[in-house]
Amino acid sequence: MQNLAENFISKPLRWLFIVGLIYAWAPLAHAANYVVTQNFSADGSPHFPGVNGRTNRLYVSDTTAGTVTMFDAATGAKLAETATGAGAHTVMVDELNNLVYVTNRGANTLSVLDGKTNNKLADIAVGSLPHGLDLDLINKRAYV
Repeated sequence: MQNLAENFISKPLRWLFIVGLIYAWAPLAHAANYVVTQNFSADGSPHFPGVNGRTNRLYVSDTTAGTVTMFDAATGAKLAETATGAGAHTVMVDELNNLVYVTNRGANTLSVLDGKTNNKLADIAVGSLPHGLDLDLINKRAYV
């Protein structure tokens, strides 16, 4: 079983994303009741997922390639792939502003992507080996 830190539950969509897999999810359901409903085809080393429940988009980082791939979460179709930086790692989604944030461990940066086009808007230097990431949407801050 994959590391639970790599899992992400999208409550509005009721899905559990586990790096490239989508499991049906119901509140308070036992893990044994999960059913694979769709597999996503991701090249390289898919690592962390992020989801925008408003737009039904799934974003998956690829650590080896230094990219983030955008999928249609309903169909599994690959929509775009964007180079973010060496060691693309943690993905967080700001649903309110439709932005995607990605830590790049090898590049020591935080990339900001447009959630609609998957185009990179900025790279921000953040220090050595950024790993974790959290967003404060009220105060418009990213914590790395």
